[in-house]
Amino acid sequence: RLEDYDSLFAEKLDLLLKIRASTKVDWSGKHRAALTGQAIYPRPLQDPLPIWVGVGGTPESFIRAGMLGLPLMVAIIGGEPKRFRPLIDL
Repeated sequence: RLEDYDSLFAEKLDLLLKIRASTKVDWSGKHRAALTGQAIYPRPLQDPLPIWVGVGGTPESFIRAGMLGLPLMVAIIGGEPKRFRPLIDL
């Protein structure tokens, strides 16, 4: 459901970051079954695994990437790239 998109994205990103940080994961959320002591294999060769967040034109998406300390990729679909500068400065 489209109205669940932001919640689902935040939840999946949280799970991905937990998987990146630990070989065994305890996690629960709203959109998928909980994990308890779940071993995650194979592990990536890069440590830590680089995770970039694709962001659109909403301030919230830029702020989320910044709050998590993750690099971001701006999805520019038409328009001048310079119009995204104020969002990057958030």
